[in-house]
Amino acid sequence: MKKCTKCGIEKPLSEFYKNRNKPRQDCKVCHEKTKIKSRIGAYGITVNQFNGMLVLQNNACAICKVKFIVKKHRHIDHDHKTGKVRGILCHKCNTSLGHFCDSIQILKSAIEYLSHNETKI
Repeated sequence: MKKCTKCGIEKPLSEFYKNRNKPRQDCKVCHEKTKIKSRIGAYGITVNQFNGMLVLQNNACAICKVKFIVKKHRHIDHDHKTGKVRGILCHKCNTSLGHFCDSIQILKSAIEYLSHNETKI
């Protein structure tokens, strides 16, 4: 058992993230709350706006529509040119957009490639 430094509740060790270098002193729940608040602030939106976006997206990724089960899998997507928040994505969709350089043309080319090659092999 270990006491969380944020909420003050004593919890099993499984409720804390493991880190070889420096063990976490706050539980997973408190850590995720703090992380979300700091990320939300970095994008210039409030917690209420973030939660509102989750409601509008039915608590699912805006692209693949997979439900968010684990809070840490939610990523705030934003336009890298303007900084404007576009939605909340899962890790895979968020990094995929990054790998495609947020380019509509590259994404169209990927769709064309997949559609022309789906029956091969």
